Amino acid sequence: MLTACSPSASSLEHTFEERYKTAHDARDIPALMALFDWEGISPHIQTATRKALTWEFQFSIRSIEVEPKGHSYEARIEYDTPERLTTKYLLKEEAGELRILLNPGKKPSPHSH
Repeated sequence: MLTACSPSASSLEHTFEERYKTAHDARDIPALMALFDWEGISPHIQTATRKALTWEFQFSIRSIEVEPKGHSYEARIEYDTPERLTTKYLLKEEAGELRILLNPGKKPSPHSH
């Protein structure tokens, strides 16, 4: 169900895709890191994630797809490499936007379509 206060699923998905691609293309680590939910994530994992994102800057993004998966979403980022390097993330809706969820023990909040 859509309400005036909650963006549509397609809007959520499109906004995430745009934010991720814009931040990646600009090599903007703070903007990419802002897409993650860091609750319960150790500083070590945050540093490793920052390094992985920085490493991925060497590749152009071929495509980004976000799909609903039950009470969460899945993002699939495919890079323009001969091997079609792909990164997948579990996303959750939080405060009207999609955030990357790294803590598998934290349950995504239900969303409406």
